[in-house]
Amino acid sequence: MKEYKAIISKLNGNQLEFWATEEECKRNKNISNLIFKEYDKNEIDKIDVEMFNQYTNDKFYERTYDKTLEKLRDNNNRVEITYNFGESEEKTRCYIGKSTGWIPCYLEIKKSNSTGGGGLLARCIKDIKIIR
Repeated sequence: MKEYKAIISKLNGNQLEFWATEEECKRNKNISNLIFKEYDKNEIDKIDVEMFNQYTNDKFYERTYDKTLEKLRDNNNRVEITYNFGESEEKTRCYIGKSTGWIPCYLEIKKSNSTGGGGLLARCIKDIKIIR
């Protein structure tokens, strides 16, 4: 049975580890819902889930909850995101969406009438501005 580690960043700066099985996540629709049963959603800033790429044998983190991104998504704001990739930066304009599934991720939705988009690189965001 697969187990997943989530890193919960609270608004007060503390970080917690949370372990969950795939079955527990699916029973609660997704891992965030399971975590919000244990912890107050109003105290959580971010949730990152440790994932594993079986082709490269690398671990990486998928951001499944971010208080700021949730507000922008809920308000349907068009944003300009500046990504920082070490020595280079890249800007993109989009709406913020969210995938379905038991470990959801944020999506870059390019136009208001788009039906989907690519994954938003939440851990590489340097700056987000609302476009009016």
